Amino acid sequence: MFGLATLIPALSRVFSGSALFSLVVFLAANSRAATFAVTTTANSGAGSLRQAILDAGTTPGSDLIVFDLPGSGPFTIAPLTALPAIQESLTIDGTTQPGYVGLPLIELRGSSAGANADGLYLLSTGCVIKGLCINRFTRNGIRVENFGGNVIQGCHVGTDVWGTNALGNSQSGIFLQSAANVVGGTNAADRNVVSGGSAAGIYLSGSTARSNWIAGNYIGLDATGARRLGNLQEGIRVFGAVANTIGGTMPGARNVISANGYEGIGIEQASALSNRIEGNFIGTDATGMSSRSNGAHGISISGGSWNVIGGDSPESRNVISGNATNGVYVVPLANAGGTNNTILGNYIGTDVTGTNRLANGAGHGVQLAASRNLVGPGNVISGNGLSGVAITGANSISNRILGNLIGTDRLGQVALSNGWSGVTLVGASSNVVGGADAAGRNVISGNAQHGIFVQSASARDNVIQGNFIGTDVTGRLGVGNEFSGVCLEGSGNVVGGSTSEARNVISGNLGYGVWLLGSGAFSNLVAGNFIGVDVTGAGRLGNEYSGVALENAPRNLIGGVEAGAGNVISANLNNGVLLQSAGAAFNTVQGNCIGTDISGTLGRGNSLQGIFAAAAPSNTVGGAVTGARNLISANGLSGVRLRYPGVNAWVIQGNYIGTQADGVGNLGNGQHAIELYADSAARDHLIGGAAPGEGNRIAYTISSAYDGVRIRAGCTNNLVVGNAIWANGGSATAGLGIDLDADGVSANDNCDGDAGANQLQNFPVLTNVWTSPTATVIRGTLNSTPNKNYWLHFYANSTNEPSGYGEGENYLGQLQVRTAANCTTNFTARLAVGAAAGSFITATATDEANNTSEFSQGIAAQSQPVLTCDQAGGGTLLTLAWPAAAKDFALQQATNLDSPIFWFPVTNPPVLSGGSHTVSLGTTNGSRFYRLSLQ
Repeated sequence: MFGLATLIPALSRVFSGSALFSLVVFLAANSRAATFAVTTTANSGAGSLRQAILDAGTTPGSDLIVFDLPGSGPFTIAPLTALPAIQESLTIDGTTQPGYVGLPLIELRGSSAGANADGLYLLSTGCVIKGLCINRFTRNGIRVENFGGNVIQGCHVGTDVWGTNALGNSQSGIFLQSAANVVGGTNAADRNVVSGGSAAGIYLSGSTARSNWIAGNYIGLDATGARRLGNLQEGIRVFGAVANTIGGTMPGARNVISANGYEGIGIEQASALSNRIEGNFIGTDATGMSSRSNGAHGISISGGSWNVIGGDSPESRNVISGNATNGVYVVPLANAGGTNNTILGNYIGTDVTGTNRLANGAGHGVQLAASRNLVGPGNVISGNGLSGVAITGANSISNRILGNLIGTDRLGQVALSNGWSGVTLVGASSNVVGGADAAGRNVISGNAQHGIFVQSASARDNVIQGNFIGTDVTGRLGVGNEFSGVCLEGSGNVVGGSTSEARNVISGNLGYGVWLLGSGAFSNLVAGNFIGVDVTGAGRLGNEYSGVALENAPRNLIGGVEAGAGNVISANLNNGVLLQSAGAAFNTVQGNCIGTDISGTLGRGNSLQGIFAAAAPSNTVGGAVTGARNLISANGLSGVRLRYPGVNAWVIQGNYIGTQADGVGNLGNGQHAIELYADSAARDHLIGGAAPGEGNRIAYTISSAYDGVRIRAGCTNNLVVGNAIWANGGSATAGLGIDLDADGVSANDNCDGDAGANQLQNFPVLTNVWTSPTATVIRGTLNSTPNKNYWLHFYANSTNEPSGYGEGENYLGQLQVRTAANCTTNFTARLAVGAAAGSFITATATDEANNTSEFSQGIAAQSQPVLTCDQAGGGTLLTLAWPAAAKDFALQQATNLDSPIFWFPVTNPPVLSGGSHTVSLGTTNGSRFYRLSLQ
């Protein structure tokens, strides 16, 4: 009679301890002391319902009331006062009325029952109410207090007998203030229609309302499950109630909770703990395909904690869609509670197939205005009117969003966009989006705005890790968000991390990959991500704008020196990294691959520049420490371009620009390796440095006539030193290592009176170079502004350039000189490093304001000269000679060649004669060994 085969297993999920035992024993016993028949619709007297309740109350045991009214019905019983409270175990079974075929034939109409009248008032345990229509009472349709373990099935509460018209009770349809009751069941015949009421459909009130099971009902719809017949307030209100289950995983346990005036389900008070909502349709019709919106949220948790919405099996899934505002809303109450709730495995914003939009129209899929809640895993949160997930407010901390599909269909392959961003954190801090393993990965793609929007300067210290943002579930195909993958307006946030598990793939988006926006976006870390490439780190999956953009955002770190902290920022359809506006200052870009795959061997160039700055001052690219190096190669235009007024005082050090990751292989950028643009008036940049690790390796500009470093008119006080610059410009004579102002070599002028890029600083003129394995001596002149100090920097090149003016393949060292009043100085640079014989030596000059010149003409280094020995004078005089041009060599001697060898200077001064330096020495009885040493 009660469907025990299906009911008892379900109850074991909901009830515990003695409550379950007493209910099961009662139902299983199925023994009754007496049966009372209702044979008249009269208010009272023999055969009336009132009299049957009174008689059952005086008869010990579990009694049964059946119906045997004459005629075909339906029948209306309209009490003139409230019916007696039921204080012993009693079954009132409307399905016993002859002619019953699934719809109630017995209507309890309360319009004449007076004030404060409930339809049925249960104060006992083991009661069963079946197959009745209960409407128009001034209080609740059914009220259950004190003892629990009661069952309400097959009733229409708040409607007519057909379940098609609203005839609401003035308060709730069913009010529960006791434990272990069952409302509904898993069979279609168990279904209650609880609709049309003036308050909540079902109200669970207080901590005594615990371990109840509400299953298989239509709450807010008509009996067909298709038409709106909403309760004026919540479909179900859980007010301070504990450990109740709404729905279930068994077939038929689903409630359809829709079309109500407030929330579908409202959980209120800090004492509302450990309730479970699973397997329901909330905001849809009974097919789960069409919207029947609740007037506010699908589910609201106000102060409640440790509640679970959904589950980790398909049977646990709620479809929470079509509601007027949010799908799920969690908020504290009086600044308490709203914590440790879990939302997992649901479809929120889609239909039951998970492939079509069924928006929670004016709200978010999930909104958390509280702390320490978990969203995921396994939710599909897509198609909503606003964001998929919104975490709002300064007190919303330590929430976690992991393992969801946000903005796609259930397969994670097709866009099913939320109307705003996939995830929005508004003024919220210390939340986590994603996780450092595959189970924690969110796919956040296909949304109408950003994938993730960390909104406002007060949104701080959030962590975004391990997600696919703009891709499908495989990480290989684009399902782009319409704006940026990630937009940060707050500070101290982390996007990615230094482990592969923490890596986000942020690719395929229609805006920027990562956008740091505004002065509040400072001290953020963007590390270890794939931005513009697929999950392999090699496949092209570019964002349509720049990979990373910093707009007025200061003091951020893109990459880092820690192993694994570098991003791959490649294949984007604009720049790799964009820094723009005056506020984008003091940022650091370190350790990244910008324009290559993760191995640094394959070109995956960004379409424009590797790094582009527009009026952004005082930023650092690379550094001298281990791990700081960026690889900036294979980009469509320049490796680094600094443009527009105000883009001053950058430090560009230690990078490989145009090479492979080994610093040798060819992977050139399309235009200049580094370009200071004509309209920028760029000042005070440092490109390289003389200390170990500071120099950049700058090579292989692809397009003929483009340069290693291009400094255009108006750009001054820029120091270029210590770099390895080679193989730029192809076969064109205008392709230089450093090119100032007009394209091609800028000729020196007497006393350096001209102006232009880097003040068109004159370069040195080299006249002579001698080299040995341990030293190089370079002679030349510098003509420049009189009575000024200059630093000369020297380089060796394996080949000379077509122009005859070299580059700077290998840095040799530096020398400070000072010009005389006549603008000229002669110099001899003695450097403690050897250059290969036949290599071409070049030099630059830098003035006191750090204006660096172009490279000088390259001259070939001469190797150590031949020392000849001639013994004359009867063998008592030894003459040693070497070429006169080798005046930088000194004669040394040793008495043996056993290690260690000690060389001593020959003190006899050389004599210049006949084009040679000669020294004549008397012979000795012992051995003597002589050599020339470059001084």
